[in-house]
Amino acid sequence: GCRTTGLDISPRALEVLPWIWAGRVPDLPVPALVEGDVLTSSWLDALAPGVFDLVLSRWLLTHLPRTIKGTVLARLTRVGRVCVAIEGYDPKRSDFELAIPGEPGHWVSLEALDGYGFRHVPSITQNRHSRVYVSVQEAPWPR
Repeated sequence: GCRTTGLDISPRALEVLPWIWAGRVPDLPVPALVEGDVLTSSWLDALAPGVFDLVLSRWLLTHLPRTIKGTVLARLTRVGRVCVAIEGYDPKRSDFELAIPGEPGHWVSLEALDGYGFRHVPSITQNRHSRVYVSVQEAPWPR
């Protein structure tokens, strides 16, 4: 087995996750859950480098402007020996602001992550709107 930990900015997501988890994978323990923003989380700051064998980000970066993606990826790769990002991709569209009533400044960014020290893994597919990327830097700590 493995232990899992989740970090999410949404209190509502953290509230419903245990219920969803129990319904989908009842034989596995519910992950430890932490509320916080990956950019400002003191919990994330306190973690030792490479504390996690794997860090998985799914459709996080898609909702952030390009100007902060590098910072977010650096924070995630610092705590994981390997970082996998599953993100939206569309070669015809790059960054745009999505108009959602009551949520100003909602970003959708569908750029490739190759320029951020990640490589696209075409043999792993999610769906036609997603690409799977894996960090390529060697971690400075023992594996």
